[in-house]
Amino acid sequence: MAGPAEDTQQDAVVPLLRQLSVGLGAYRLYPDEPDRPAFVAAAERIAEAARRALAGGPVDVEIQGHRFRSASGPLPDSELLRRLALCCYERGVERMQVRRPPDPDELMHLYRTLGMPIYAIREAGGVPALLPPAEGAAIAFGELGPLASPDSDRRPEELPAEQLELWSQLRDPVTLAASLLTGIGGDLEDSDPTPVLERLEAMVSTFPEGLPEHVDVYYRLQEVILQLPTTLRRRVMASLLERHRYDPVAQRVIGTMSNAELARTLVDLREDGQDPIKLAERLAAAPGSRAHLVELTTALARGHEDAGTIMVGLENVGTEIDDRVWERSASVLETVSDLLARDLRATQTEDIGSIRGAFPEHSPADPQAAVTVLDDYLKLEADDDLLDQIVELWAHEVGEAIRRRDESLLSALTASLGPDGAAHADPRRATYFDAALLRLLSSSFLASIGRPEEEPGESAALLAKLGPVAVDAIFDVLAEEPDRAARARLLGMLRTLAPPSLDRIVRRLSDPRWWVVRNAVHILARVGGPDVPRLMAEAAGHPMPAVRREAVRGLAASGTDPSVPSLLRQIAESEQDDEVRAAAMNALGGLAAPSALEELIGIARSSSSRRLQGAALAEIAGRAGDDARKALDLLGSRRHRPRLPRALRKEARGLAAQRSGTP
Repeated sequence: MAGPAEDTQQDAVVPLLRQLSVGLGAYRLYPDEPDRPAFVAAAERIAEAARRALAGGPVDVEIQGHRFRSASGPLPDSELLRRLALCCYERGVERMQVRRPPDPDELMHLYRTLGMPIYAIREAGGVPALLPPAEGAAIAFGELGPLASPDSDRRPEELPAEQLELWSQLRDPVTLAASLLTGIGGDLEDSDPTPVLERLEAMVSTFPEGLPEHVDVYYRLQEVILQLPTTLRRRVMASLLERHRYDPVAQRVIGTMSNAELARTLVDLREDGQDPIKLAERLAAAPGSRAHLVELTTALARGHEDAGTIMVGLENVGTEIDDRVWERSASVLETVSDLLARDLRATQTEDIGSIRGAFPEHSPADPQAAVTVLDDYLKLEADDDLLDQIVELWAHEVGEAIRRRDESLLSALTASLGPDGAAHADPRRATYFDAALLRLLSSSFLASIGRPEEEPGESAALLAKLGPVAVDAIFDVLAEEPDRAARARLLGMLRTLAPPSLDRIVRRLSDPRWWVVRNAVHILARVGGPDVPRLMAEAAGHPMPAVRREAVRGLAASGTDPSVPSLLRQIAESEQDDEVRAAAMNALGGLAAPSALEELIGIARSSSSRRLQGAALAEIAGRAGDDARKALDLLGSRRHRPRLPRALRKEARGLAAQRSGTP
């Protein structure tokens, strides 16, 4: 029996081995690039885990296929440990001893060796031959000394050839799933699951009893089942659930599923008319029941309707829901790590799986390191469905950071939106980020982030980190917002967000909804820019007077541009709506530029509208400066050519007299 000291060291050995596995995945993604953030972070965590494990003496473990064993007995099973164990075992490593914390160069050398093809390793005599015992080595393989097992005669057994062949097939679940369907015929989506179940049982019978402890056959069977056509997959899982009480294969397939995986399976069966909550209650009441399965299934069922993720409503479930998957810490990124860990075994790339596994290991004090790993993962994930889910959870964390006004975390998270971030890795990936942010920035969310005492620009400053998509989202919400105060607040946000995203605003000028075009004109007018006068002139031709009126205001706001007076005159002379025409004349009269006075004089002289000529005289009279008085005198003179009609000359003289105070 192991003593307390041995148990304490074993508790510290498992985190060390897990960190070594994560580091191997990080190395494989970026071979021989020791400065990569993912590898640097992994090396630091390995050194820290080694210091803790070595507090009880050298770490000595034996590798038995997929499992590690210390002198205290088999180490707990986990995907990360299995991956590292299999990588070593296939390359002839049967024992591993850690004597001191390894430095990054030593890890790089180790991982470079473990990354070699199996045939090359075997031809060289195995890893122990490539990494021979050396005095002072941090990690040693195959050295002589007392075995990690109390049984000095026990050695790992080689798998027979036929079992190795089947195991090789199990490692390619897509191909194996296709082979299971061969000969079934008919409509695969409407097939009887019995032939598939019989073939699965026949495969399992190839392995001797007890082998699954070392080789995770049933985990691999789960992957094969996941590759079946949707309806057939559900029927296979429904049959396994029905047989769960008496069928050993069903018991082991279901038994190796995590609570999160099982909850997802139960909710998926809802598509076939089954009640996932009742199924969860039945499983929870069976021998070897699962704590929290009912609560987790309920949360997933509700979350699937609201947001499509299992994280909704989990805050009261507890932290012990399946330690293999729901490894929680205080990090704000744990919701992301939960989903990453949940799908760890479903990945087609083991190295991406290692990145996923890294999330629970990060300290809450170092969110930047965790986010860096996340960005690496988001750049590499090839499964569209999984990428969609992870980006959705990323967006959820972005929203929480905005709500809490956590600018440092928000900056770290939104690094994925930067030029070198995952969102710009390829156009397809960018669509997932845009879609997730558009869903996040709903009317209710935008209303929730504002504070009564603050200006809209303060919230907008946080949203600015999301880039142009924030402008699109707010415009969409603004288009449907019925409350005037809320619309004013949204417009205030847009005025802050618009300058770096003017192209997004300009696109809205062609929107079929006139009120959306008016909002775009309003924002462009207040942001300004060299193209604004031209855009306002184009908007002045819109069919709706409300849009044309806003365009006139926009031109007035761009009064320093030399083209504005001429544009306003064109609008005034062609406009049929009285209010818009009056607005154009008022805007022209309010411009201080001398050219504005010249345009008013031109209207008074040549316009075919008597009413417009009178308005031009009134605007001239309202202008400050001696030039306006001289213009009125000129227009009121009989000698002026072209001479105005008598009534207009009289009106001009009267306005001039009013300006000078003469009766």
